[in-house]
Amino acid sequence: MVRSSLPVARTHYSLILLEGGARSLYGDLSNLYMGTRTAKKAYPALYYGIGLTMEAINQNPVQYAFMTDMAFAYDLDRKDITMLSRDDIDRALTWPWISEYVQRRYSLTSTESRNNVEHAWDLIWRNSYSGVVNCGNACCLRRAIIVLKPGLDLPLDTTIGATNLVDAWEYILKVEEKNQVNAYRYDVVDVTRQVLANIFIDVYKLFQAAYARRDVDSLKLTGAQLLDIIHSMDELLGTHSGYLLGKWLESAKQWGVTAEEKELFEYNARNQLTLWGPNGEINDYASKNWQGLVGSYYAKRWELMVQSVISDVQADEVFNEEKYSELEAKIGQEFCAATDAYPTAEVGATRNVSYTLQYHYGNFYQSLNKYEVVEGADVEGFDIIAAWTTNVRQLQYLCDVEPTCTGFTSQGYLKSSNKYTNNLNTTLYIKL
Repeated sequence: MVRSSLPVARTHYSLILLEGGARSLYGDLSNLYMGTRTAKKAYPALYYGIGLTMEAINQNPVQYAFMTDMAFAYDLDRKDITMLSRDDIDRALTWPWISEYVQRRYSLTSTESRNNVEHAWDLIWRNSYSGVVNCGNACCLRRAIIVLKPGLDLPLDTTIGATNLVDAWEYILKVEEKNQVNAYRYDVVDVTRQVLANIFIDVYKLFQAAYARRDVDSLKLTGAQLLDIIHSMDELLGTHSGYLLGKWLESAKQWGVTAEEKELFEYNARNQLTLWGPNGEINDYASKNWQGLVGSYYAKRWELMVQSVISDVQADEVFNEEKYSELEAKIGQEFCAATDAYPTAEVGATRNVSYTLQYHYGNFYQSLNKYEVVEGADVEGFDIIAAWTTNVRQLQYLCDVEPTCTGFTSQGYLKSSNKYTNNLNTTLYIKL
């Protein structure tokens, strides 16, 4: 999100990105250029420069690097900014900057590796850093629903595409350099993490649909997949030091001198990330995608929700949200009061773990079912969900997860019937 200060004595154009340090690939790079130059033109006597107003900085490094470079970007200043189209700025400034940034960030020597990461970042930029409808609430696309209090009616903002990132994930892994630098591994984790967060939404939709049908078998299968994705993400995050809960907790304790002080500082470090108050007064505002936090705290909350929903449906009752919320609050209080240790060092090789996850959730997924491809066909109605992704491999995964799924369309609709009619604009994939 971008805000400019009011035109008083001195003013500057300032970037506020992702309140609370919430993590998501999100932004609008070309708009940062247009904004700084428009403000400079509108208030020439008052404009003092650019600024970064950060609640947290440890996410979206490309945004901060681009914004600070805008203080020195002069290429297009000779032209009236109002006369430049978005395509002009994308072509003349933003993409050349990204291309140079990636090569500088990864220090690649192989031409093939350089080409692959450029292709990956072209997809990442166009998908995630080319601007979307702004959202100012804490529960928008800028944070994975994994880190929100689980429920059956979570807000699902899908204004950013999910499909292109799957291909970007594949290309960013096509780096054969022996010594993969820290920044490269950091970005591999971030892209993989985002893909997992995105597919989690589609599995969550299946869980919602199963509840609406009162289908216990589907609830069990889709609920198990939700938990599998959470634990997969936790394993991935543990491969890079930038995503470790243990480092945060140990850093907090180091400020204490006595055992009592260390315990107090650890409590506050845990509490800020979760309840932020004794009773969840600012619950999940500073949520993080960190190893340990994802695999323990968030996993426990989702496991509780899944089990509670299944138990209520088996008892032929509606989901008892009040009872569930009481139990969920105890998980938060117990986590804040705990003193168990979490890893402070990386575990596993980032690229290897990410590559393996491709076989579960990406372009390398191999279904145990066979699918017949029928061009120019569709099933009218019988929609289970409209998936966010339209990636064929991911749609196969989703259809495999859902026992009532008989196939899906190229537009991402999972179907519960295979009686199709002609539709020239659609391809139907029938599960055999």
